[in-house]
This record gives sequence, structure tokens and C-alpha cells, in this order.
Amino acid sequence: MIEMHESPTRQNRTAILLIAILSSFAALFCLLSGLKVRYVIVFQLLFLIFGALALFVWYRSYYLSYIYTVTAEYGVPQLLIVQQNGKRRSVVCRLRLDEIQKITPCTSRFERAEREYKFYSYCVTLFPARAQILYADGEFGATAVKIEASDRFLSLLSPYLPQDGDGNAAI
Repeated sequence: MIEMHESPTRQNRTAILLIAILSSFAALFCLLSGLKVRYVIVFQLLFLIFGALALFVWYRSYYLSYIYTVTAEYGVPQLLIVQQNGKRRSVVCRLRLDEIQKITPCTSRFERAEREYKFYSYCVTLFPARAQILYADGEFGATAVKIEASDRFLSLLSPYLPQDGDGNAAI
């Protein structure tokens, strides 16, 4: 079993634009809340909402990072996803490779037929152009995990996927 680590690179140009727009609206509503108008509380609430959204997008886009690892811990091959929060690291996903049913490229929407899956996104890019969804069915039920991984990393997962009649993996 080959152990491999991968940390996806950020490509957050849209996040920068979104943070700038949300911050601009927050600043606008902050200025408008200083006016002597009747319903100043509305401007103050909008200021808080847009400011909180800008902070959330910044936190999600620039502060969090993920490390994907394929390892054979305890003799069982598994995919570990570690979330790095500043200096602190914690395992957020531990998925046995024999539980993965298929890997599909991520489309813009989660299909209606796939709603029975619990969906988790472990991407560093806010709106990734190239992401994959791993579908697994294990002891915790049906799970869909969205990751940004290279083809080289996904090739480590393919021997553990169920094979079709021609011997091809379900990618």
C-alpha cells in the first residue's frame, strides 16, 4: 500500500471578488446606519449580515485547508481528510476505501436521485472547477464526499472501487 498525501491548491479569485462585494455592501450599510432616518435598525442589521457573510467567506476560503491522505492504518486501506485550522489539525473524515462505490466529477448541483446521501464538502476553493464526489456506503450510511484531488491521487483509489463486467473501475 502506497501512502500519499495531497493538499489542494487554492484558486479563489471568485472568493476575493465576493469578499470585496460583501465588504462594500457592509461598509455602505454602516454609513447609512449613521444617518438620521426612521428605520436605522434595518441598515444596522444589513451591515451585520453582510459583514458576517464576508467574514464567513474569508474564513472558508483562506483560513481552512485540507490534506487528503491514503493510508493503511490498522491494516485497512482508508482515505483520511485532515482539516488544518491555523496550526491546529483534526481528522474530519475517515473513509474506508472498500466502502467507496463510485467517483464522479462534480456537477454544479447535487442530483435529486442522490439526496439520500449525506453530503460533505472538503474543498479549499469556494467554487471549484475541478472536483470529484466520492460515493460511499458504510457503517454510517450513504455518504457523498466532495474533494479536489489530482488524477494521480485518484488513481490510488481506483483499485478499491467496484469493477464492472469489463474490469473497469467505477470512476
